Amino acid sequence: MTRRILIALLMALLLPLSAMAQTSRFDDLKKKNDRKFEDHKARVENTFRARREAMNKEFEQALRLPWEKKSAKKAVPTPKKKDKDLPPVVIKEEQKQIPPKDKPIVIEEIPVAPVPEPTPEPTYPIEEIPGPSQETASFTVYGTEFKVRYPGVPRLQGVEESQVADFWTTICGQDYDNMLVDLLDQKTKLSLCDWAYLKVVDKFTENLYGNVNDPAAVVMQAYILTQSGFRLYLARDSKKVLHKLVPTDLDVYKYPYVVVGGRKCYMFDGAEDKSYYVMGQALEGTVPMSVMLVKENAFATAAGDPRTLKSRDYPAATVTVNSNKNLIEFYNGYPESFANNDGTTRWRFYANTPLSGIAKESLYPKLKEVISGMNDFNAASVLLNFVQTAFVYEYDNKVWGRDRAFFADETLFYPYSDCEDRSILFSRLVRDLVGRPAVLIYYPGHLATAVNFESEVSGDYLIIDGKKYVICDPTYIGAPVGLTMPGMDNSAAKVIKL
Repeated sequence: MTRRILIALLMALLLPLSAMAQTSRFDDLKKKNDRKFEDHKARVENTFRARREAMNKEFEQALRLPWEKKSAKKAVPTPKKKDKDLPPVVIKEEQKQIPPKDKPIVIEEIPVAPVPEPTPEPTYPIEEIPGPSQETASFTVYGTEFKVRYPGVPRLQGVEESQVADFWTTICGQDYDNMLVDLLDQKTKLSLCDWAYLKVVDKFTENLYGNVNDPAAVVMQAYILTQSGFRLYLARDSKKVLHKLVPTDLDVYKYPYVVVGGRKCYMFDGAEDKSYYVMGQALEGTVPMSVMLVKENAFATAAGDPRTLKSRDYPAATVTVNSNKNLIEFYNGYPESFANNDGTTRWRFYANTPLSGIAKESLYPKLKEVISGMNDFNAASVLLNFVQTAFVYEYDNKVWGRDRAFFADETLFYPYSDCEDRSILFSRLVRDLVGRPAVLIYYPGHLATAVNFESEVSGDYLIIDGKKYVICDPTYIGAPVGLTMPGMDNSAAKVIKL
């Protein structure tokens, strides 16, 4: 056997051994790194748990301190219209033939739109706790089924400071973490806004205690919400009833409140006592509840009756729209809000709420098809005429007995709408389908829109942040882009930025 063949044989024998040795070293290194990672993860989790336990302990101590007596403030009613609703106007045919000319609208002061505050999130991660099986509560909110584990139904011995603090200590244990995991997991999966999550927590505790206002239920709600990142306080009224006080990022109509820490804290249970004993400290790291809606809540679908809508002047823009009745129910009870003590700002949060998926799926493809290939002016003209002519106008007071603004989905669902509903819907359509910025324009007794076009468009306009916005009035029936409805007082107009 030659030397070369011997060397080849030897290498063939040694290579597998070398590979095995390398694999063994790799496996040993991987196991070592895995152990290091698990050790590090355990240390981090223990640190988070220790910090969370420390915060909850501090909150418990605040509960034990004497609660301070504070005066309650009456609910701020939704503004009554000082000005008479202006009826829709149908443009005369001869006026439609005259191209709009540039005419500036001078508005001295344009309020800055409020910047959204951080939305509540758990201050520290809440992890699944392995252990014995727990009972499960099953309940429905807005037609959507929820399932939440819980270890038991503890009872509150009384509503004095020490008794509330003792109850808090009981539910702060790890046994209740899986309850939080289930609630937070469903909040994330369904993209629940803060108000929807508040309603889910209320319904869950009602399921446990039989009464959402049971003192133990209220403290349990406070525990769940604070661990979920919501800032809130507990209060006791003259009848020894407990209430949760919830601060919000915007002011809210129709709910009484108590000022704590310089911020309005609302009693969403509608309590109306003259004064309350209020604990004086919030859980560290928590933030006020947001009333702004930035994405759709993914409630289960309960299909409403399809509704066909047709543009008068652009017959191709004929669509059959579908709605989710569960979402409509949710919107019907949503709190109305305002900012900077300015009642006109309440329309902003309606206009900035996205249209639901079910409405988009039935409405947008057809409208996109109709405006495909058009410039922004022509596309906006089609959408403007669609909103002007596809809906039946009626006064809120006649239909609802009060002023009531609609979310865009509601305008598509209900048989009647008015100027504010149409302006809100049109602003949504032009931003989504044409991709152009829009604002709302408030006149005494009337609401319209203005759009910033990429192309040069003539008509009544105003300058906002150095950009030209041209009037588009969804209630001036048949009017083209650029015309203000007759009788509007531009000197009293206000801009609502979106």
